[in-house]
Amino acid sequence: MYHQGKAFAVSADRQRGFLTLFREEWRRRGLTNPEVANRLGRSLSLVVKIKAGRTPLTGHLIDQLAEILEIDVIRAFFAVDILNEPMIYFDPVFLQSLNKTMTLYEGMLTDYRAQQDPTYVARGGGRQSRHPRAVSRALIAVQPGPALLRYAAAVLRRA
Repeated sequence: MYHQGKAFAVSADRQRGFLTLFREEWRRRGLTNPEVANRLGRSLSLVVKIKAGRTPLTGHLIDQLAEILEIDVIRAFFAVDILNEPMIYFDPVFLQSLNKTMTLYEGMLTDYRAQQDPTYVARGGGRQSRHPRAVSRALIAVQPGPALLRYAAAVLRRA
């Protein structure tokens, strides 16, 4: 999961972004509040408060909602956390651009690792996963610096 089950506080901007994303996916799937409450294993009154934005979203709650709404957490990470445009999540061009960006990022990582360790490619490095989702999970795991995130966001905007 995105937050690995941790119940830490989430900034107000991130809460608004994820709430916008969740509400839209909720609407697109035609789910009722009781259905979401049942899937979450939470009370209906809490789900109503979540949807209305009257209950703060924790990392754990974001993970739960992402799971039951089948949100692609990698795409959500880029839409909400990097671009601060949650509705771009639903844009097919964004998905295509994100996949291209992850492929580019994988190439950058492979080149960097090959420079650090000349035996990296010979040992199969850079070939174990050509799938953009695996690369993007690695990107989130290493907590990239702001310069790389700005670069990735610029690539997405140009595509």
